[in-house]
Amino acid sequence: MIVHRDYTHHGNSSVKIFPDRIEFFNPGRLSDQISIADLLEGSYVSDCRNKQVARIFKEIEWIERYGTGIRRIKDYFKEYGSSEPVFENFQHGFRVTAYALHRDVTEKLGEKLGENQKKIIELMQNNSFVTISELSEQIQISETAIQNNIAKLKSLGLISREGPDKGGYWKVLKKTITVWAATSILKFSLLLSDFPPKSNGILFPNVPKKPSLANVLTE
Repeated sequence: MIVHRDYTHHGNSSVKIFPDRIEFFNPGRLSDQISIADLLEGSYVSDCRNKQVARIFKEIEWIERYGTGIRRIKDYFKEYGSSEPVFENFQHGFRVTAYALHRDVTEKLGEKLGENQKKIIELMQNNSFVTISELSEQIQISETAIQNNIAKLKSLGLISREGPDKGGYWKVLKKTITVWAATSILKFSLLLSDFPPKSNGILFPNVPKKPSLANVLTE
């Protein structure tokens, strides 16, 4: 974001985090000679807006190669199993929207749930009014065992009881976790958050070592 923004514009670069997406915005639209389609297809010649800043970033290895950023971003998202980000000219600048990858919590907990607990969830999904005695009969375990398994499922936040004991029903909570394509988000946010400040009038007096992706994601 630092390399590509238009510093003649008074607007600010921004990163907006929402439950389902992250939006990156930079003042400075694409060159008139480059369309969004050209950008996504890679059919363009790189023409950096801030050549001196880009040169410095290239020398400290924060930029790997000129003109390959979009392709590598798309590759990172694809590798992670997430949908490609959306690139667009927006108002006086350029916006990139990265969407979250959702996974069903029950899939992640599948290995931790016992077979009886999985059967209970399945039966409740098929019939939300199923009773303890019916569960006991169908799964062929005692009602006490059914109640113990239900207590466990409740503690995991996978089911809840709605209404009274008589006349109420079971609700299977389709909880999801949001998994961000961290490798791709890092590529966007690193330049914004870790840009070295000026010191004693000298730019980059103590250039930090470029962090490895593995180290950043495990800290």
